[in-house]
Amino acid sequence: MKYVIHAYEQSYGGLHGIEDWRAVESDCYSDVEQEAIDMSIGVMESYAFIQEEITSQACFYCGCDVFDVENGNVDEEEFDSALNDAINENVAYEIWEVEDSEFSILEINYMLANDPEGFVEEYCQNAKEYC
Repeated sequence: MKYVIHAYEQSYGGLHGIEDWRAVESDCYSDVEQEAIDMSIGVMESYAFIQEEITSQACFYCGCDVFDVENGNVDEEEFDSALNDAINENVAYEIWEVEDSEFSILEINYMLANDPEGFVEEYCQNAKEYC
């Protein structure tokens, strides 16, 4: 089965191009979901201002200050756990099934690069969203 993934992060919801689109092929839907999660995390990691927001969120969770983290004055394990929580809370994606099509994954990715919403509207069904 072929799927289209639209990955972004919770705060900006894909606005201003803070997103990623990809076609994948898999017989296991959970693999597609994991790919979507990885893509969303990749979006977050590619923007410094989003990383700063997530770090601030993690600091709030563990009751520390960003300067404490930078200076090593915080429990590393507690902060890492808070950081993982903050990242997971900001994961957001949508997944669509590609209706029976003769297009290869490469062709679908090319069409997604040019007009992702148009491709989804014309060739996809059953949107599943995680936010």
